[in-house]
Amino acid sequence: MRTSLALVWFIGIAPVSAAPIPKNTVVSIDYFPLQVGHKWVFTGSSAGTVEVMESKKADDGKGTQFTVKYSYEADSPGNTQVFQTDGETVLALGSAEPMGGLFRSPAMFMKKKLVEKDSWESAYDLGNGPMMTAKSTVGKAESITVSGKEYRAFKVSWKYEDSGVSGHSWYANGIGPVQIGAGDKVTQELKEFLPGTGKAR
Repeated sequence: MRTSLALVWFIGIAPVSAAPIPKNTVVSIDYFPLQVGHKWVFTGSSAGTVEVMESKKADDGKGTQFTVKYSYEADSPGNTQVFQTDGETVLALGSAEPMGGLFRSPAMFMKKKLVEKDSWESAYDLGNGPMMTAKSTVGKAESITVSGKEYRAFKVSWKYEDSGVSGHSWYANGIGPVQIGAGDKVTQELKEFLPGTGKAR
């Protein structure tokens, strides 16, 4: 189910070998960066791209909404998801397409600042079936090599309470997801991250 896969996903390069940071420099912490034009290119069994297409002020006035398009190389339809952030947390609002639809209420997706042992619950309610509830837990930051590049990333593990379906994603600061897995299998690995300029490509 591509909508579920998008929810699993999702979200400047910080490799371990990065140059020293000058003193008095303010380091931005954002493990799920959202800006119009940001584009992630993934390889793997679910190879494809994820791109932030547009943004607007949130309907409730609390932050900004972003429309994110998921496209896959395999013979399957992509989808468009809507996220909202206040700068600290990221909420999933659902699909912008009629076949999916928005959730009855925003669901906690993840936190922009990840801390080891932190956790949260996400309740996805489309209104046409049972609510899907998942719990996510942050592991410790480790070095991970993806497509020949080394990143310092946090592993976020998740599991749906009703079905028992589980998976994980590795998030690097300033980039977002660098590796995604379902069960024990890796389904996507970041090939390239193209920072946006605030305008759609």
